[in-house]
Amino acid sequence: MSQVRVPRSAEVTLPFCRPWHDRQGSACFDSYADMVVFAAGLGFSKVGKNRPQGVSDFLDQPYPISIEVFKNQHLYPVLLLLSFAVMESSQIARDEKRICGILEDYAEVGFLALKKLLSDTTAQEFHIELGRLILETSSKGLQI
Repeated sequence: MSQVRVPRSAEVTLPFCRPWHDRQGSACFDSYADMVVFAAGLGFSKVGKNRPQGVSDFLDQPYPISIEVFKNQHLYPVLLLLSFAVMESSQIARDEKRICGILEDYAEVGFLALKKLLSDTTAQEFHIELGRLILETSSKGLQI
């Protein structure tokens, strides 16, 4: 069964995820899967189709997320779209392990951007800055 590992760069964002044991007052993400997909989308908005260098450092906790979790949370179509865009082929749909790798690589880029955002703000302001980041990213539009 294919799994998505959480890059070590996600460590500073874990308190903003609802399942995390030591979370902030209000969470930005309902699940680790949501958080990883958001980070991957942010990563794709930063680097586009030029797949980033493979991430090699992962957290022990949370545990890797089964691909079934993404399917059950209706996030799998986003993983497929990201993979189609990167690989420029629908054939990737048959290779869940590669799909997971693509997600991990782009999530790494996104988590690094979120880490930078957190270093420039306080935990209390992170929600506001995250909203600004989303607005900024969406208003630029993607040029693929």
